[in-house]
Amino acid sequence: MLMVLFASLVWFFVNRASVRANEKIRLLQEILEQQRIQTALLQSLAPATADVTPSEPETVLHPSAAPAPEFDAFNVIPER
Repeated sequence: MLMVLFASLVWFFVNRASVRANEKIRLLQEILEQQRIQTALLQSLAPATADVTPSEPETVLHPSAAPAPEFDAFNVIPER
């Protein structure tokens, strides 16, 4: 009797894990299909925007060009 109960318990958890894995696979397949649709849409839009040139080039700041933070007594964490 104990073996039947143990086998049923093991079967329950294995079956539950299998069902959850199948649900995750189904959801991942749906996400993949949506990504394929989005990629196709972006690729169809890319040639249309390739001819457009920006009127003003973007300025890229170097990290060292950022202003250094000022020392402020309120920003210091006191030691204990």
